[in-house]
Formats: sequence, structure tokens, C-alpha cells
Amino acid sequence: MEFHHGTTAHLGASPMSATTVEAGKPERAPREKKPVAPMSKWPIGALLGVVAIITVDLIVSVRTTMMPWVLSRGLGLGAAASLAALSLVGLWRRHPVRATLPVLKPATLAKVHTGLASATMVLLAGHVAATVADSYAHVGIIGALVPMASPYKPWPVTLGTLSMWLLLAIWATARLSTSIAKKSWKAVHRVSMFTFGCVWLHGMTVGTDARALRPVYWAVGGIVLGVWLSGVALQVQAVAKKRSAKSSS
Repeated sequence: MEFHHGTTAHLGASPMSATTVEAGKPERAPREKKPVAPMSKWPIGALLGVVAIITVDLIVSVRTTMMPWVLSRGLGLGAAASLAALSLVGLWRRHPVRATLPVLKPATLAKVHTGLASATMVLLAGHVAATVADSYAHVGIIGALVPMASPYKPWPVTLGTLSMWLLLAIWATARLSTSIAKKSWKAVHRVSMFTFGCVWLHGMTVGTDARALRPVYWAVGGIVLGVWLSGVALQVQAVAKKRSAKSSS
């Protein structure tokens, strides 16, 4: 490459791209390339705007549709199923046959029992919230929380309200079992079967689809009742044997 007097050129660069500096004049700053304009984001923004409008419209109109009723029924059935499983696990933990059939270890049963209790309370909370939001049955917050205050099927809804307060009491005292007297929380826990019976009757009578689900309710209720009665019978038999052994000795 040829070098001229008063000019400098960068090695490896072509004459067309070389930067020339005239003698006695400051070096010119190289021209900055204009950044390429990024792709317009208006399509993404428009899409997000449409999604937001649809979401708001769904939230606003949800009370005028059957969605709260569907959620109430679905969450209610889920809570009832979870409570049935919770009751069965609790009954099995105290069942006399469990010692002869160690299917699950006591620690595992305790964890399953705790997990089912939490699931039942979450599903119950969702069921109550959806029932309050339902504009079809018009139960309302007062009807959901106060017995005999619902204009829709007062007795069946009252069974659900009573079950809700009993479940809250059982769950709260169980959570506080390390802070309160053992007799106190055990006494509250003994109403568990009565609570299950209230939930069972509530489900059998409150829903418009209760008639179609009655075979399922009868089957689940029969299983829970059978496990409970068998446990009570074996416990009574064991107590009777101990008393007869003491009297004979």
C-alpha cells in the first residue's frame, strides 16, 4: 500500500475505508452508524390489550353466568371427597386391626392425615367463596355463614354452614394441639363423625344434581360408617375382655 505525505492509513484497510488525517487539522470523528430501529412492538401490545380486555370482561360477567355455580359444585364435591379420605385415614389410625395389618407406618399415616386436612380446608374455602359469588342460588355471604339465613334451600345449606364451622373448630384445635390441653382438642375431634354426617346430608340434599350422585354418596358413606362401626365394636370387645380378665383374677 502506498503512503502519501501528511496522511496515515490503517494497515489492513482498503483506501476507500481508510481514515485520512490532514496535517495540522484535528482528526475527524468517524461517523456513527445509525442503529437499526428495532421491530415495532405494537402487535404484542395490542395482543396483550385484547387479552386484558377479555379477562376483565370475564371477571365482570362471571356473576351473570353459571361459572360460580359450577365452581361451587366442583369444589364442594372435591371437599367432600377429601373429607371422606381424611375420615377414613383418621379412623384407620385408631382402628384395632391396623396393628395386625401394617399397610402404612404411623408416621406416614400422620403425614397423609395432615395433608388431607389442609386440602379439605382449601377446597372448603373455595367452595364457600364460589357459593357466595353465585347469582343463581342467591345464598350470599350471610346465608353461607349464618344458619337458616339462606333463601335457597335453608335446611340443606344450614347443614353445610354447620359443617363449615365444625370443620374450622376441628382444624384449629388440631393445629393448636401442642398449645392447648390434650383433652380439649380431643373432645372437639370426637365430633368428626358427626361433622362427616352433616357434610354427607348436605351433599345429598343441596345440589340440583344430588339425585344423580346419590349412589356415590351411599357407597362412600357406607364405607366410612362401616370402618367406624367395626372399630368401635372391636374396641368395645377389647374393653369387655379386659374387664372379664380382671374380674376372673
